[in-house]
Amino acid sequence: MTRDELLAFRNPKDKHHSSDAYDFDLVQMNEDRPISLGGAGSGSARYEIFKYHHGYTITQDKKTVAIIHRGVAYYADPSMKNKIPRVAFDRNSQVNLDFDRVKQVKYLSEIMPLVSPVAKLNEGRFPVVLQHIKVKGEPMTVRAEKQPQPDHGDSLAVFNSEGFIVAQASNEWGATLFVVAREYRGRGLGKVIGNYWYEYNPNFSSGGFTSAGERNDLALWADRVREFSARGWYSDLIKRGDLTLSRVKEILAGIGQRPSVRPEPEDKTVKPTGDILVFADDISFVVYDRAFLDEPDEKFIHGFGFFRDAAVGVYLFRIEYDRAFADLTTRVALQIAKDNGDKLYNGEGYHDLMEIDGIPGVEREGEYLVVTQNLVPVRSMAQKEKRLRKAQDPYDEKYHLLLEMAESKWS
Repeated sequence: MTRDELLAFRNPKDKHHSSDAYDFDLVQMNEDRPISLGGAGSGSARYEIFKYHHGYTITQDKKTVAIIHRGVAYYADPSMKNKIPRVAFDRNSQVNLDFDRVKQVKYLSEIMPLVSPVAKLNEGRFPVVLQHIKVKGEPMTVRAEKQPQPDHGDSLAVFNSEGFIVAQASNEWGATLFVVAREYRGRGLGKVIGNYWYEYNPNFSSGGFTSAGERNDLALWADRVREFSARGWYSDLIKRGDLTLSRVKEILAGIGQRPSVRPEPEDKTVKPTGDILVFADDISFVVYDRAFLDEPDEKFIHGFGFFRDAAVGVYLFRIEYDRAFADLTTRVALQIAKDNGDKLYNGEGYHDLMEIDGIPGVEREGEYLVVTQNLVPVRSMAQKEKRLRKAQDPYDEKYHLLLEMAESKWS
């Protein structure tokens, strides 16, 4: 199939969904069938409270906004600090949610294991082990709800080393739904779960694409086309008369490749270089692997953030990262503030959480953070990044993709 034929086959009705459709985090993908205790508040401030084995979760519009465990109420959104309900009401009773302190954390999904024995429950939902794999060095397991049968649409899932579901493929009324947890995006799991799904369900359509879903299906198609080319299968098909040379050219045009009469054994997959670049201006920053310049893909983006200014002064409105790059990304943000001569507002509201424990030279002055020593050479790193990027991207196409993908990766 050509690129356009693949899209028409997977999405015959040309349906598209918004980017926030099926946008789940680890908490939402790893529920242990909690007990509903009722609600609290009303209107736009309405909360639902659920009891798990070792604590409670509080949701708003089906999104987890707080987790209570052993007397501590954890939250991520700073606006939740003084809004966490202490009592849940249903029609017949009320339940006190026992906590005596609150604590802001970066990602609530890292707290969820404290309240839910989800690993055993997940194994019960997906008892069949298909394969043990490694993704970015992390051991993972591909599992199924039952032994998959051709085109039956049996649900599949990828488990991380803690037994959490990080990616899932399922049959939604005869269509395909792929979901990758927000915290695990950019690691190629969409391709992983997609390859297993289409191995067992080659004739399933998508039922409609999000932009990320369409990119993932095209990436799967491109990988398969490259495999055919590298193994010399197109040459064999031409020699046997099953395909014409013009048809092969049409297929390969979708990946910018010309037909070859010989197998191409080298692996053309772009791999991380380990050379970490930092894009930074006075407002925003992105931490990414130089491999992005060869293949723009969010898996090579490891950190992102930007500042805003208000009556309280400059504050970090948003900061996101892969956990392994938390320290570097945070240091980049702090160094930008220092280089700009800014104190960072760190009081109520406005700002995103900064995990600054263990980073030297960061002092608190009332509601502000002041950086007193250099942490990373951001300006020279940004000059290097700009030089390398401009050499491969004279028209700023990859620059715009970098910022767009950085923001959407954690959205």
